[in-house]
Amino acid sequence: MRTARKTLLMVVVGIVVVASSARVHSSQSTSTTEPYPYQIGHTRDLLFVAWSQDSTRLISYSWADAAVLVWNVKDGRLITSFNKDFVGHPGDITWGAGMSLTTLNNNAMEVRDNLTNALLWRIVRQGPSTSTSPDGALIAEGGRYGDACITIRDARSGAFIRRLEGHPGIVRGLAFSPDGRFVASANGDRTVVIRDSHSGKVVTVLPGNEKPIDSVAFNRDGQKIAVGGDDGTLRIWRTETSSIIWSSKVDRAPVNSVTFSRDGETLASGGGDRVIRIWNATDGHLLSECTTVGEYSDEHTTECCGSSVNALAFSPSGMDIAAGLGDGSIEIWNVSTGKLAFNKQSDKEGR
Repeated sequence: MRTARKTLLMVVVGIVVVASSARVHSSQSTSTTEPYPYQIGHTRDLLFVAWSQDSTRLISYSWADAAVLVWNVKDGRLITSFNKDFVGHPGDITWGAGMSLTTLNNNAMEVRDNLTNALLWRIVRQGPSTSTSPDGALIAEGGRYGDACITIRDARSGAFIRRLEGHPGIVRGLAFSPDGRFVASANGDRTVVIRDSHSGKVVTVLPGNEKPIDSVAFNRDGQKIAVGGDDGTLRIWRTETSSIIWSSKVDRAPVNSVTFSRDGETLASGGGDRVIRIWNATDGHLLSECTTVGEYSDEHTTECCGSSVNALAFSPSGMDIAAGLGDGSIEIWNVSTGKLAFNKQSDKEGR
């Protein structure tokens, strides 16, 4: 049986601990000052965060260190680490803390409960240019330079199913509709193309951005689609009529990530300016702004990688938003108060 690496635990109150040049801090959104453990997190390029159904755990994945970490949200404790030494070839299974991680293929992994075999999380390795269908059956992969297409594969075996041709630009983001019938691609040619995921037929093309589009997400009924651009513009479209519901010029920095809450009432966006913005999804009213802490202080926010927001996920209740940052940090913010609830800073030494 493979086990995760042991991690140094230090419990302190009211101070920040530096351990092996890596600071990892956890706190709650309330004013309580309970003791929390300090542990090593990801190195950088965090591309995936997701909640458990009961909101007690958070999972994170980094492209840079290839590690999958599971966290206790309440106390910030690292529950288990499926590290890069044990996450590799298709069919590989790794166990830890009552869970097992299976590498399905080169792009997908899944974590299950050991007792019930219930699926806890499905993880797509390649970031925003890869997406899994809601039922977990399919994976859509965006083509790279010189091969601007979308490939549909079986999520478990990785077997090729179909190729969606005629793509006009490099795919920078992908999202399936909630019913899995459609797949939307955010493109380097400044458009969003919505296709039938089975036939590949183009259903509609959404134009309008001044620069390439970085992120795309459907709401729960598939009637709205959020689009984040390299020009700092956030737009919400009505899919049936291809009309803009509302738009906002967020910042000059790219909008790397967009996501809807489960009830579809709230939208979160984040990007290169390291700010998470919470919006009313219906009218575009800005509800709150959360400036991520990350690894750098304010005077260093322009450094490479920094605290760019790469991934976002609402908790099932919609009360909290989790963010994965470019420097490897993980943060959870309370949506209503705009206060930091959880912060796991990166391991700059790569341990």
